[in-house]
Amino acid sequence: MSDDVVQLETNIDNMSGEWFGHLTDVLLSRGALDVTLIPAQMKKGRPATIVSVLVKPGDTDRAVATIFKETTTLGIRVRPTQRVTLPRRIESVSTPFGPVRVKVATLGSSVRGVSPEFDDCREAAVRTGASLQSVMDSARDAWSRASLVTNPVSG
Repeated sequence: MSDDVVQLETNIDNMSGEWFGHLTDVLLSRGALDVTLIPAQMKKGRPATIVSVLVKPGDTDRAVATIFKETTTLGIRVRPTQRVTLPRRIESVSTPFGPVRVKVATLGSSVRGVSPEFDDCREAAVRTGASLQSVMDSARDAWSRASLVTNPVSG
């Protein structure tokens, strides 16, 4: 499946690293599809961060305004592009720590990947005192068991 997106990118070498988490949260809350922060080295050996943001075409102006408002950048590169994604669905599984959503990606009729939702796992870990790893493993195991019941392996 492919769709049109816009990639916004800027190099920032004069901003405190603490600001980038805030920038990421604000961009995602305002519709960004993805925010990537890449360490870089600029001229004269200055450390920098490349901020790369994917948005839907209709969200470009809002994301550009947010980047200018929330960073020290003086310019943003704007590239219309396409992305190809695997179909995904969200399923809920029962774990000893409570319900957890898992994202299931497919390629054709095959499951390509299963990923427990981090926020669900973190909340369950904090609430129960379990380790995050235990909750995530439990969610993957629960999905695998449920998958075998609904799609038994024939032999």
